[in-house]
Amino acid sequence: MIENMSVVTYGKSQLDLINSGFGEVSVVLRSGSEDEKASLLFCLEKFFDPYFNSKLPYEDELAVLLQEMLFENKSDSIVEDIVQLLWYYSKPLNILKDNFKDLPENVRCEITDRDLFEFHE
Repeated sequence: MIENMSVVTYGKSQLDLINSGFGEVSVVLRSGSEDEKASLLFCLEKFFDPYFNSKLPYEDELAVLLQEMLFENKSDSIVEDIVQLLWYYSKPLNILKDNFKDLPENVRCEITDRDLFEFHE
C-alpha cells in the first residue's frame, strides 16, 4: 500500500501563466497553494531542462526567485522541485553559495545530495 502519494500535472492554465510573464509566475510561487506551486514548477521544467530547448526571457529573474524561495519553503517536495530546476540552470547560483549556511537543513541536504554546486562553477 502506497501512502501519501500525489500526482502533479500541468496544463494550458500553467502554460498561459508562464507566458504572461514573470510577475504572474512570481505571485503563484510566492503565495499560491502547494498544489499550485507544484504544478507550476513541473511546467517550468519544460523551460529549464535543456532537452526541451525552450528558454524564458525572464529565466535569470526566475532563478533568483527560486533561490530565494529555498530560504522560506518548508515543503520537501517543493524544495526538491526547485532544486531540480536550478540544477538545469546554467549560471552560477550565487545566492545559495553565499548563504548556504543560512538555508534550512533539509534544503542544504537536497543541494548536497544532488551536487548542485558542482554543475554551477
